[in-house]
Amino acid sequence: MAGLTPYLRGGGLRPDAVSGLQPGMQNALAAMLADAPVGLTINSAYRSPELQATLYEQALERYGSEAEARRWVAPPGRSQHNHGNAVDLGFESDEARQWAHANAEQYGLSFPLSNEDWHIELAGARGGQVSATSGPPLPEQRVNAMASQPVSPEQAKPPTSRNQLAQMDAAPFMNAPFQVFPVDFTPRRLTRG
Repeated sequence: MAGLTPYLRGGGLRPDAVSGLQPGMQNALAAMLADAPVGLTINSAYRSPELQATLYEQALERYGSEAEARRWVAPPGRSQHNHGNAVDLGFESDEARQWAHANAEQYGLSFPLSNEDWHIELAGARGGQVSATSGPPLPEQRVNAMASQPVSPEQAKPPTSRNQLAQMDAAPFMNAPFQVFPVDFTPRRLTRG
């Protein structure tokens, strides 16, 4: 865990965020972050099923239907975050994002979700179905992985400031078609900033 501590932000600061990660994920991520020549942060890592349930319930309230909520948030037990195999990275620059996508594979990691270019997993965490890590898709190529729905370039834009990103659990709401807001992880309580 000590190797990841300097990189923790937002939801990555929760006590179980790193300790809940699988050892292979911790080791691969620590090696990648140590070698990164540019600014990368961990904005979210392990999420308990209870936290994932809270995020999913918030999405249900926000979108009004299970089908629409699942476009942006995986139900508890269906997220690789719940299994300790996924982390949401923060990029301090386009150079940082490009470096992470270009180099993830050599650390045994991949970016499998075309609509979440910050979401990194252990390669093969999805039953061996690992996508190429040569770089993130262009905004017009992004597709919501849970619903195979196209995401508009406007929806694909990341938060506008590092402060906004650092306050989030960089999770499911980043590319959702509404304004991004910080999440208070007290169960069933939503704080908007």
